[in-house]
Amino acid sequence: TKMLNLFLDGYEAKITSKTWASLAKCSKDTALRDIQYLVSKNILVEDIPGAKRPSYSIVFDAEDLTQFFNEVSITEENGIPYLNALYKGKKTICERILKLDADRYQKGDLPLSNLLSKYCSYVVGSNNE
Repeated sequence: TKMLNLFLDGYEAKITSKTWASLAKCSKDTALRDIQYLVSKNILVEDIPGAKRPSYSIVFDAEDLTQFFNEVSITEENGIPYLNALYKGKKTICERILKLDADRYQKGDLPLSNLLSKYCSYVVGSNNE
């Protein structure tokens, strides 16, 4: 719980076994077991399945949110990255995001579904159209 809260509170780093081990002050094997347990409980998801050095994202919503959003882009204003999207073809969304997440998404290291889950779950949860 302590580790998840650290990332939920905005700690800016990829969730990897190496990062987990360093922050939790445990072995990399223990970190990997912890992460795999959370993956099995659908709390974490592997960003790029089968990657040599996998990173993980917290599952904020079990449903794939990409079906609700289009015209997704990352913009920057005064050095701050923003996620822009159109929700259900009607509502414009503009959310401030972490620079690390913007960079990872643009490099293809963070899938759109994980990015939307992290920053836009509240939109889907609060709109029952």
